[in-house]
Order: sequence, then C-alpha cells, then structure tokens
Amino acid sequence: MAEHANVALVRRLFGKSADPAAMEGLFTDDLVWHAAGRNRFSGDHVGKATVFALWGQMAQLMGEGASLESEVHVILADDEHVVALANLKGAFKGRILDAQQFVTLHISGGRISEGWVSFHDPYVVDEFWA
Repeated sequence: MAEHANVALVRRLFGKSADPAAMEGLFTDDLVWHAAGRNRFSGDHVGKATVFALWGQMAQLMGEGASLESEVHVILADDEHVVALANLKGAFKGRILDAQQFVTLHISGGRISEGWVSFHDPYVVDEFWA
C-alpha cells in the first residue's frame, strides 16, 4: 500500500525542520500555529511569516552548537488531518530537553494550514525555554 500523501508531507516537514527555506512550500500563507505551554514561545501565532519568525527566535536564543530535533515514532493521516507522535530532543546552554511531542496538523490544498503542538509533560518544555 502506498503511503498517504499527507504522511509524506509531514515526513518532509520533520526532515527539513532545520532549514526554513526548504519548509517554505509546506505551509499556507495564512498558517496558524498553536504552541502549548506557558513559555515565551507558547500561544497562537498567525501567518506563515509570524510562525517562521517565531522559529527564528528559537534558533537565535539557542545559538551556535545547540540542537533541537524530533524523532518521529508514527504519523497517522487522512485527507485533512495528520497526527505525528514524536520525541523532541534539544540542548543549549546546559539545558537538556527530552519530551514526548504530539503534533496535530490540518492540511489544506496539500499544505499545512494549522498546527497544534503539545507535550506529554509541558512543564519540561516550559523549563527548557525559561
């Protein structure tokens, strides 16, 4: 059985997450990104430019030699939605992150139009970004 197109789309997202230019075409311009938690990056972010700026702020805060990557366990998809279960690992300035991540995405016209990111233990993520 062939892989669902939306599974392939999200695999590309996770595979290119360190390269914003490569991610550009994966999202709609009116992207809405919901980040769970109570840290500086939590909340609802509207517009692809705003979301990319948010991710840029994360990278800038972390600085050189830092890492932040997701190891995908499974991606479940239908024609409009995708759920990815992953483990998010990160390190910067002596801080270490190892958190179970749940990413839910709405797909529109073959691109991601809305995303919800939550964690099994949101406090670990809040402390990482504190």
